[in-house]
Amino acid sequence: MPSLTDTKEDLGGFTLRMNTAGVLRAMRRFPDELEVELADKLDQIKKKQFKELKLKTGINLGNLRRGLFGRLQGYVNTGQGLDKLSLRMVSYSKAVGIHEAGGTIEAKPGQKLSIPVAHSLTPKGNLRKAFRLKNLPALEGDVYAVGDNVFWRRTPKSKTHLIRVLRRRVHIKARLNFIKTWEGLSGYVDDRLDEAAEKAIKKGRRK
Repeated sequence: MPSLTDTKEDLGGFTLRMNTAGVLRAMRRFPDELEVELADKLDQIKKKQFKELKLKTGINLGNLRRGLFGRLQGYVNTGQGLDKLSLRMVSYSKAVGIHEAGGTIEAKPGQKLSIPVAHSLTPKGNLRKAFRLKNLPALEGDVYAVGDNVFWRRTPKSKTHLIRVLRRRVHIKARLNFIKTWEGLSGYVDDRLDEAAEKAIKKGRRK
């Protein structure tokens, strides 16, 4: 099984060392073909990871290219010799790091964080599209603040809804479980790596 190695230089980053015999054999004989096949399998692995996270966390991950999950980058490193052959998953996003490990987010000096609450959220706690900050000016009705609370009402006689609160800081609990979910996919990852090696060897032999 590929070993999981934490990397300190990258926020939320880690490396899977590909030390399976099949991958190493393909790397020695057909490195170019293997690199192409590994990149293809990396896409499959990311899609599987995305599906598992959505099922287990229930939080809004965005999609494969945008949102929290979209900020994770994957690539194959084959340029430093067999002992460095690796499958790399990394994020440079502070948001990903905070949701993975937990932590406190503080507003910039003189500003406050705008936290969506109550009517802005779905039953699962995800932000409704109409109540995103960029969409608030287009909301039908009135959006107004009273102290550190932001309200919305569709008409002057409609019910008033609390949609946001303003805070200098907010604490987020660890909830993404990206690495834990990834570790649970070790068998799936191994199978995809073996498939990449087999395809690379077949392509190389046909040349």
